[in-house]
Amino acid sequence: MDIRLNDVPDWKYVFQEIDQVYRLGSAGGSSIIRSHQRRVRESISKIVKSNPYYTPRQPENKPVSAHWGRALDLANSGPLANLSRVFGELMYLLEYRDKSVPLAGGTSFKIPSNVRIIGTMNTADRSIALVDHALRRRFAFVALYPHYDILENFHAGTDFSVDRLISTLQAVNQQIADPHYEVGISFFLNEELEDHIEDIWRM
Repeated sequence: MDIRLNDVPDWKYVFQEIDQVYRLGSAGGSSIIRSHQRRVRESISKIVKSNPYYTPRQPENKPVSAHWGRALDLANSGPLANLSRVFGELMYLLEYRDKSVPLAGGTSFKIPSNVRIIGTMNTADRSIALVDHALRRRFAFVALYPHYDILENFHAGTDFSVDRLISTLQAVNQQIADPHYEVGISFFLNEELEDHIEDIWRM
């Protein structure tokens, strides 16, 4: 028997919840982030409306890093600061992954075992204090500090020499003397860095 998305309420509900996260998310950020958010919304809406065929598969065992490309950006900013409201029933299911909850339509919902929810959080943002403890205890936290090898590897294929830049970043971060406020490397992951580096430092 052919199975479609509408026949699998667990997965349809997940798609709809993620769609709401991207629709209620902050409209700020760079043009690249806004463009990514728009593409995600359009892709999810297209999937839900087309009601595609569903092929059951066994969950794959992958490291957390394999899912980073799908991470929610800046989960503690804008409307997403109230994630408990955005997630709704997911707040309960994030802690009790083997449970299900009844829905208003008469069906039940549980998080598929191969779904992972990953968010990034800027610890220098004071709004982080507003993220409630009920949400915090449902996630594991991994600190991501500036990794200069990534900067070197990125620019190995460009004409920009990053040695002086890395030395400058290290000196600045030593003066800052607080890992939560260090200047990161993401601004400098630009193939045309030589043309934009002055504007980046002026931001």
